[in-house]
Amino acid sequence: MSLWQKLYAFLGFKKSYNALLFCTFASPFFLFALSQLFQCFTIEGIRVSQTAPGEMYWFQKGHRRVGISIHLAAVLPCALLAVLQFIPAIRQKMTSFHRINGRIVLVLLLVANAGALMIARHTFGGTIDIQTVVGVLVIITTVGGGARVLQYQETPNRSASSLDAPHNVLYGHYPDSTTGHGHLSPHRL
Repeated sequence: MSLWQKLYAFLGFKKSYNALLFCTFASPFFLFALSQLFQCFTIEGIRVSQTAPGEMYWFQKGHRRVGISIHLAAVLPCALLAVLQFIPAIRQKMTSFHRINGRIVLVLLLVANAGALMIARHTFGGTIDIQTVVGVLVIITTVGGGARVLQYQETPNRSASSLDAPHNVLYGHYPDSTTGHGHLSPHRL
């Protein structure tokens, strides 16, 4: 076995091209977030010196300073933790960690979105098109992230045979273990 095959098998990938795509996109994303984490956070607090021209004026004080601080403090750890969500070995072998990590990522994303909305008026000049893009990105990430969590919520009383008929779960019908016929659950919403 080559080193590459050992690496992608260790990460849980079954096909080489999936591991290659993961390494191509996730590695730079992770390294960028890690480098920004070390550049933005100092002993004195959050440093915003690497901003677009004119932004430093707006981000030095007031609620915009709080907004950029919240945004950076939430989005950088969120980006680092989000990469872990796409490693198959973690998804398959450490499911509780995967779920908890996913919820932490979602909460950090919502906090980062709040910070982004606080600074949207003066980000990259604050023109209406930039504000619109920030608003659309906030909506997409909030709705998309929430929808994925809700899609995979597990119902604790659902049996394996009821997975074949999703409408049974919606209406409270569960198969009876002795007869195989469905019955109405007393815990109906």
